Amino acid sequence: MRARLMEQDFIDKEEQQRVEPQTTKRDRVRRITWKPPPLNWVKINVDAAYNKSNGSGAISAAVRDHRGKLIIGSAVRIKASSALAAEAMAVRNALIISKNMQMERVIIETDSLTLTQTVKSKGNIGEIQPILQDINLLMENSDNCGMTWDLDGVWNRQRQLR
Repeated sequence: MRARLMEQDFIDKEEQQRVEPQTTKRDRVRRITWKPPPLNWVKINVDAAYNKSNGSGAISAAVRDHRGKLIIGSAVRIKASSALAAEAMAVRNALIISKNMQMERVIIETDSLTLTQTVKSKGNIGEIQPILQDINLLMENSDNCGMTWDLDGVWNRQRQLR
């Protein structure tokens, strides 16, 4: 009985000392949600990290079905000339994965609006033109392949940089 009283006394004192963390507007976390592809489609979420000081970086891809089940993932170290080049390499890698796995209905999602608009309009950006040509060729050979832009990824990255 005495042990229980001592334990309860310890718990009470600990709760009195516990202070709830103060949060400011800036500290609030925004809930990020993943939007699934349509039934019988897959979505490949891609991202890139780039270190300007030495040109190194990494690209990643996560392939999920309409239920959100991970089919395959990829992470690769790269050398790039810019963050945009790294993002373009990530998209090209996703397309290569989809081709190698013979995926037919594919949505590629990136957080680069510039890259998404350039690919959709078949535009040109000199520094990444060879990669864009690869992307366009890989997408032309796919009947059901599209590309979207993810604002949540941009917001989350900007939050991390603060």
